Order: sequence, then structure tokens, then C-alpha cells
Amino acid sequence: MQYPWKNKCRFISAVVYWLTDKSGNINEAVNIQRSLRISRGLIFMLTSAFYLAGPPFSPVMIKLGVVLAVFLATILAQNLFDSWNIMGLYKITPSAEDFPVRRPNGQYMPVLKLIVLETTGALMLMLPTGGLDSPFVWYAFNPIVTATVFLPALYCWGTLLLFLSAAIGISMVYPGFSGSLILFLYIHMSTLLVFLLATSLYQLATSLHKRLGQAYAELARAHAATEKSLEHTSALYHALEAFSTREDRIQLVNVLAVYANKLCEAPAACFRPAGLDGGGPAGSRTLLCSADQTGCHEGMDWEAEMNRLWNKLKADQGPIEQFLEQETGQLTAVPIVSNGECFGLLACWQSAEGSQQEKKRALVFLARIAGIILERLKTDNLWERLLVSEEQNRIANEIHDGVSQYLFSLVCALGAIAHEPGNLQDESIQGKLALLQDTALRASRELRVSIYHLSPHQRGESIFVDTLASYLDDLGRLHNIQVDLQCEGNEEVLSPALRKGLYRIVREASNNAVRHGRCSLLKVHLRMFPKSTILEIADNGCGCQEPNNGAFAGQTGLGKRNMRQLAACFDGGLEIESEPGRGTVVRCTIPKNSGQPYDRKEATY
Repeated sequence: MQYPWKNKCRFISAVVYWLTDKSGNINEAVNIQRSLRISRGLIFMLTSAFYLAGPPFSPVMIKLGVVLAVFLATILAQNLFDSWNIMGLYKITPSAEDFPVRRPNGQYMPVLKLIVLETTGALMLMLPTGGLDSPFVWYAFNPIVTATVFLPALYCWGTLLLFLSAAIGISMVYPGFSGSLILFLYIHMSTLLVFLLATSLYQLATSLHKRLGQAYAELARAHAATEKSLEHTSALYHALEAFSTREDRIQLVNVLAVYANKLCEAPAACFRPAGLDGGGPAGSRTLLCSADQTGCHEGMDWEAEMNRLWNKLKADQGPIEQFLEQETGQLTAVPIVSNGECFGLLACWQSAEGSQQEKKRALVFLARIAGIILERLKTDNLWERLLVSEEQNRIANEIHDGVSQYLFSLVCALGAIAHEPGNLQDESIQGKLALLQDTALRASRELRVSIYHLSPHQRGESIFVDTLASYLDDLGRLHNIQVDLQCEGNEEVLSPALRKGLYRIVREASNNAVRHGRCSLLKVHLRMFPKSTILEIADNGCGCQEPNNGAFAGQTGLGKRNMRQLAACFDGGLEIESEPGRGTVVRCTIPKNSGQPYDRKEATY
């Protein structure tokens, strides 16, 4: 049974295959070139067939010689058009009005010469074969179609008028001409109408093709803008993830410089006045630039220029964006401001070519996010100090109300016993000593209870490990994968900042294993020792071709960059081992080179 929709699908597939080039993209120049070749081939076959089958009735060898000459002329003409590289003249515009009649650089001259040469060749073919009655009269459609595609409408109709005038003149010299031009035109009216209608249809088809090409170009630009927006969104997501793990402002401005370079796709830097937050003496400066400084103005002193912009900004509190003109571009700086406090400057280099509005918007947006994050970090630090102060007051009150009272009672009782006459063996003194012993035991017991409530380790709790286990368990149930968590050592040897960093690395690596690796089994092995910490995340996903170790620093993956920066914050190293079809292993060692040699067989499933 035949299904009509299958034939439609085959037709659509054939059309798509026809319109696309080898890379799978729609190429206007390739399509036009292909169409012209097919048009030339069809015209050659039709004219040759009519010439061989119809008048004039010349010897067959002579006709075959003429056909061979036309075939060679067709190939030569097409090769000439290809070699002159005239595809650049085809513009995706809705009308021919966008083409000026003359261009100062003479781009039309090559194609005009070729059209005149081919038109002359068609007229020479018509001389011995019958003028307007010759089958080769239709060969003139080749230069007319070429003029329609690559030249304005004026040139196309001029080519048609030139050919018809010359063809009529050639026909007038043939024997049997009646002498009346009007009668001759009336007799050949059908031929003239075919030329006029065909040229009009060619003009219409070319105009429609250009409109379709313009629509496709707009769709391609919209698609590219959408892809770029998705990349920017991903970069912003990773930037926010990186910001949330940075409690040190010096590290944060480094992250800002890196992601400004990512979002703006240009050399970028972050300038931070260190004296604002007590991180250094007043007036000191910290300048952190991204690694990519290619394309900048040669010899430009970033620190001096950023310092000048900072002083200018402080002096007049002017517009948000400050521009520094250079020979090949400009330096655009945006202050990082939140709630009236300026934390620094975020800048990127902009070349003089192309529109830079998108880069400016990305830079302003990133500066706003950075201001909010820095303000939040400042508030969090204040909140942490308040929490510590509150906890200190609570502990002080507990000691004062409990242990302090017992100790005061002990001191008073011991002072009273010291002034009493008699022997320590007296019954009254022994009773008082027993009471003092009981009081000391109660004070010790209460102090132990207070310490017990303050220390999770004393309570037998592992908050960090339990949090990791809870996250991985939820991840496994959500994505229907098997998760295996193994922990060795004591989490108390890890600082709070290191625990937070390891947690972020586990989240990033496991998320990549599920999303990109499409794994069904995930193993997390954490070794916590006083002198070293080793974290390994292995999966059985599809893997990838991953450069090893030293080459990893050049990778541009934002998630990888975040994990690497997290490890570097604690003087650690991050390694990725991956092969297609064998899964991926992410290994974080803190400090560097402190781990034992790793055997990949452990990650083989």
C-alpha cells in the first residue's frame, strides 16, 4: 500500500538536498550557479534537437559539427562565468532598485563583457542557420537569464533589446524578405512574445528568489542571535554559580574578568579599589585581566587607563558608561554599583568595526549582577558576624548561669574551709569537702553537655556527608540512575569553605554526567585526610575526546572552568579522564600532587 505522505516527504527531502550545500547550509551562490548550469544544459539540448530534426536540411556531419561547436561554447561560457567569480554580484534584495546603475569599483564590467560576448556568439550562430527562424535563437536566453540574475532590470531588458534588434537586422538580409518590417514583425510575433514573456517571468522568479533569500537570511540571523542568547544565558548561569562560591572579593573580581570576556567576546578586565572594603591600604588598586588580550590596542596600559577612568568616575559621578577612544577601538567601562556603593569597574575592549551595543548591554548586565552579589556578600559577612556574636553571647550566658555559679560557690566554700580551725579529718570538714566534690562534678557535667550540644562531631553527626548523600539520592531518583557514594576519613578535617567547594564540584560534575554523558551509573568517592583530600566522580556515560591534564587549562567549557577555579582556590588540581564510550572520571586533589596514583580500572563498568 502506497502512502501519499511518503511521496511528499521524499519530495521535501529532495528539495532540501537540492538547496543545501555539502555542509548542510543553504548557499544562495551555489543554488544560482547550479540553476544556471541546468538552464544552459536544457537550452543546449532543446536547440540542438530542433536543429538536427528541422530545417535547414544540411548534411548531417555539418549539423553535428555545429552542435559540437555549440556544446563547446556552452562549456566555455559557463567556465568563464565561474572563473570570473561573479557570484558576489548576486544580492539578496527584494527589488532591483537596490542596485545602482554604476558602481565606482566596476563590479559589473566582467559580467557585462561576458554577456556581450555570449550574445555575439548567439547572433553568429543565427547567421548561417536562418536568423529569427533559426533553432539557435533560443540560445540567447542564456545571456538574458544571466543578466536577469546578476544585473539590474535595466541591463536585462537592454540585453534583450540588443539581441532582438540584431536578430531582426540579420533576418532582413536573408533572401525572401518582403521588405516590410511591420509584416516581418507580425509574422514573428509569437517568437517576440515568447522572449518578452519569458524575460518577464525570469525577472519575477529572480525577484521572488531574492525575497526568499532575504527571508532566509533574516531567519539565519535570528537563529544565530538565538544561539548566542542561549550561550550568554548559559554563561550567566555559570557566572552566577561561580559568584555563589566566591566569598573572597579578590577571587570574585577574577571571575568577573573571565566572564566579561566570555559574554562580550572581547578582552576584558575588572578593576577593584582594594581600600574600599578593608582589603588593603586606602588608595591601593587591584587589576585583574582575562587571559584573552588579543586584538587590543598595542602598548595600552590597562592599569593606567582603568585608574584614569576610576578617578574620572569618582570626580563627576557621571554616566554609567565611560569611553576611552583609541586608534583601533575604545575601552568601555561600567561601574559595579549597588545601593549607592561603587565596588569597582568592569571594562572590555571594543574594536571600531561592527555594532557594539550587544557587548555594552552584556557588560552593563554583568556589572549589575556583580554589584548585587558583592552587596549580598557584604550583607552575608555582616550576618555571619552577628550570628557569631549571638552564639558567643548565648554560650557566655550558659556558662555564667551554670558553670560560673558552681565555680563561684566552690571558691567561696574553699575560702570558708581555709579559715576554719580544726583538722581536715574532722567530720564537719569532710562533709563540706564532699559537697564541694559534688558541686565540681555538676559543673563539669554541665560544661560537657554544653560542649556536646555545640559540636556535631561529638553528637556523631556528619552534616557534609549527609548533605552529599541526600543530593545524590535525589539526583538518582529524579533521573532513574544508580548512584554510589563512598566516603573515607573524617569531615572535621575539612574547613567549611572546602566543604562548600567540594559540594559545588560534585554538583557540577554529576550534572554534566547526567545531562551530557547520559550515564546510568554514577560513582562518587571522597577521601578526607588531614594532609590531603581526594574527590573522584566517575560515570559510565558516552564520554568524549578530552585532552588530559595540562591541556585542560585551555578548555573553554564554563562548567569545567568553574570546577578548576574552585579547586585552585584551595591550592588543588582538577583532572578529567574521558574516552568515547568509556565514560568520564573527574578527579580533584587538594593540595596538588598529594593523591595516590589513580587506576582507571576503578571506573570501568
